[in-house]
Amino acid sequence: MSGPLTEEESKDENIMFIPMQKYEPVTNKNTLMFSTYQPEVIFKMIIDKLEDFAVVPVVKDQKWKLTFDRIREQDEEEKEAGMASEGCRVQVELLKVNDENTCIEFSRKAGSAWYFYE
Repeated sequence: MSGPLTEEESKDENIMFIPMQKYEPVTNKNTLMFSTYQPEVIFKMIIDKLEDFAVVPVVKDQKWKLTFDRIREQDEEEKEAGMASEGCRVQVELLKVNDENTCIEFSRKAGSAWYFYE
């Protein structure tokens, strides 16, 4: 959970408090989104959407962060030519803007910048 736990929640071993890193404004960063949804909802929506595309994200313990690999599907011509697959590793992190807003930051950690922005 992103907020402080109630007494009842703190007794439940299936519920844990995960502190959020604070959002620090950065100029020239165009891979940010902002939302008023709760971080738990945002994180679940992202994971569900990735799973819809058969992508298994790696969720970082004790942080609102996950990474996944995105590989572009090759066409027949590229396969026949034996070209290497193009892809990138993406990190998604949720950051606390204030009590009502959450920043969703997408970062390319490895691979093709062209494919990341596509």
